[in-house]
Amino acid sequence: MPSQIIKSTNDDGIIAQKNYDVVKSDDVFRILIIGDSFTEGMYVAFEETYPKKLENMLNMVNPCRSFSKYEVINLGVGGYDIEYAAARVLSRGIKYNPDLVIWLLKDDDFIERAEINFDREERYIDVINNQLEGDVNKFDQYQRWISDFKYEKYLGGIVHGIVVKEQIEQESYISYYDKQSSASLRVVTALNAPIILATFRNTAPIFKARMKVWANTHKTITYFSDIPELQMGTHTFEPFDGHPNSAGHTVLAESIYRSVIGIGACSSLPSGRLA
Repeated sequence: MPSQIIKSTNDDGIIAQKNYDVVKSDDVFRILIIGDSFTEGMYVAFEETYPKKLENMLNMVNPCRSFSKYEVINLGVGGYDIEYAAARVLSRGIKYNPDLVIWLLKDDDFIERAEINFDREERYIDVINNQLEGDVNKFDQYQRWISDFKYEKYLGGIVHGIVVKEQIEQESYISYYDKQSSASLRVVTALNAPIILATFRNTAPIFKARMKVWANTHKTITYFSDIPELQMGTHTFEPFDGHPNSAGHTVLAESIYRSVIGIGACSSLPSGRLA
């Protein structure tokens, strides 16, 4: 199992090295980025996360000349699904009056229900450690899907995968979609800022279709799927699991910059302040 990188949080519980002023000056362009462990930057230092790298790129190039400073606030939390990410925007993000929100989504965000998963994962790990001598091979649920766990090597990741599969069996995809659509609507309604749904080229078509529906339904949402695939076992991933390393976060930052915020893109963004 990889060693956990310790990141500092500010007074508002956000991964950051400083507190952010709720009232920002007119020359500051502020971006909120929401998502799960990819956005949080699990296993990489704060400076190596793609939100921080994106902020550095923007301030270095300054693509939109009406601003002198760019702030990128990282609201990512490992394990958060779409509903949890939406709730975090409502509880933490709105008061910062963002000019733009970027929501990084990938396949597992559409099939996980964090509120249900967390409790069940804790119970399963307790059973394995205290009743099965820590041997996951003795756990019946693991044996049901043992062939699916090709990459997961540590107990937490295996149990997480088991719980996700169980929940999919118990709850229909239609129910998932309805709850996720309601969560996205709550964010759209609450924010006075454009939202960009960003995903990977290899994201499953069914999930891309959902994002396209949200973008077509809400005029403040823009969708793009131009992030290159980060393949397991390549130099862009940690060797332990499917989380990007520093090189992977660079791919994410550069892709988002080029496709959404890069030089020449200001006038195409759904925000008058960027034009």
